[in-house]
Amino acid sequence: MKPEAIDLQELQKLLEQDEVVVSYFFTGNTGWAFVVARDEFKSIKLPGLNKKAILEEVTELRSLVHKMPLRPTSASLRGRYAKLAYKLYEQLIEPVKPYLSGRKVFISADRSLY
Repeated sequence: MKPEAIDLQELQKLLEQDEVVVSYFFTGNTGWAFVVARDEFKSIKLPGLNKKAILEEVTELRSLVHKMPLRPTSASLRGRYAKLAYKLYEQLIEPVKPYLSGRKVFISADRSLY
């Protein structure tokens, strides 16, 4: 099943006042976050992000998640996971955080993020 594209105005009509969609898109050396709310649209350039680096970081984070038991005992594994997860938070969430407060957030990820 292939999802169909939706235009901006259609998407905005579907959103409630307290909802926001954040869509991430990466090209070779540039990352973007598109923030769509019922009454606003913002495109935010994500500084210092490129497709290759983000793919490597997400792949490593996934690997760490699969290696950790429910209660991780390895301090180095926990530390690496926390450091990488926070780095991704700073890169992906911090730039859009002002638009998320008090809203339900839906994330549409670029292939590099899943």
